[in-house]
Amino acid sequence: MASTNHESVGKFSMVNGINIHYNELSSNGTPLIFLHGVTSSSRTWEAVAKEFTDNYRVLTVDLRGHGKSENPGMGYSWEDDYAEDIAQFLNENTEEPAYLVGHSLGASVCGPVAVKSANRVKAIVMEDPPVFVHEKAPESLSIPPTHFLNMLAAKELGFDARVLAIMKYTECDYEAAVLRAQNIEDMDKAVLVELLTGKTGYDPEVIFPKISCPALIYLGNPELGGVVDFEDRERLQALIGQVTVIERDSVGHSIHSEDFQFFVSSLEEFLKSNE
Repeated sequence: MASTNHESVGKFSMVNGINIHYNELSSNGTPLIFLHGVTSSSRTWEAVAKEFTDNYRVLTVDLRGHGKSENPGMGYSWEDDYAEDIAQFLNENTEEPAYLVGHSLGASVCGPVAVKSANRVKAIVMEDPPVFVHEKAPESLSIPPTHFLNMLAAKELGFDARVLAIMKYTECDYEAAVLRAQNIEDMDKAVLVELLTGKTGYDPEVIFPKISCPALIYLGNPELGGVVDFEDRERLQALIGQVTVIERDSVGHSIHSEDFQFFVSSLEEFLKSNE
């Protein structure tokens, strides 16, 4: 595991016409790049990323419209925008194939990046990827559209009122609500406006069979907030050639925070097995 003498350095990279912000936590070893979920930022990966700084070149990225990255005001397609950004980011900022680790939206982005930049991706890790949500009726989703409508409404509030609203909407504690409130303040409103149209996703039946690198997928319990329904899991596994699926019935959508030690140890094992 990591020592504590690594210092995070914030940097920017102009890719795909967008100024993307990223943190470089360490500079030696195979690149290990972490991608966050929608309404979040690279901050969500701080604790996990620090566990890998001794052996990898660790980067945590703010996706377009999030964190300190540029807000273009439009253009939030998972494949054509987010994934194209990261594919070009790899070309500009890595000298050898990288490991990609993504949560939620970031997980969905990993798939098309592995297709667009196959020579730049060593393996991908997808934590609870919402790749089938556009096929579902809104009332059947574990994270329904009302959640994102609430976040849009919260964005219009002052910071303190936003924190209280988030605590009410999500039943999280104060510390977590403060972080979410800051992420939502930084986020481009168009991120959620376009997401709610249901047209930002892609067809995994087309993308996933083209993934040629090893993949690890973490799945949370849908009854606790996981976004991949039980009936879709066999289908998901069949779409990717070299795939390992880990199901965690005790946690929901955010395995890396809800089951931190397990996530870190199992991720470490996967990375070592694909060196």
